[in-house]
Amino acid sequence: MVWAVFLHGAEGWTIKKSDKNKIEALEMWCWRKMLGVSWREHRTNKSILKELNVEREIMAKVVKLKLQYFGHVVRGSAGQLALTVPEGSIEGTSYQGKPRRAQ
Repeated sequence: MVWAVFLHGAEGWTIKKSDKNKIEALEMWCWRKMLGVSWREHRTNKSILKELNVEREIMAKVVKLKLQYFGHVVRGSAGQLALTVPEGSIEGTSYQGKPRRAQ
């Protein structure tokens, strides 16, 4: 139930390395709560996963949801504007850096 609530809206997330670490920490926190293992017991994540006979899977689910949504958008069912955003095509020119001063 916690993961279903957590993954709601995951399609639109922009995930950085720090976010990935936090998501994986949440997954391990959930597994530890299910087993009733305190962090003070100094058990490794590997031992928790081995005891439950599972592998880390929440990041794989997030990636799968993002790819499914991207496929949905690319097929054009969300309209032309939604297709323009992931492809990054913008009309006009823009220069990188500080704007030039008018003299």
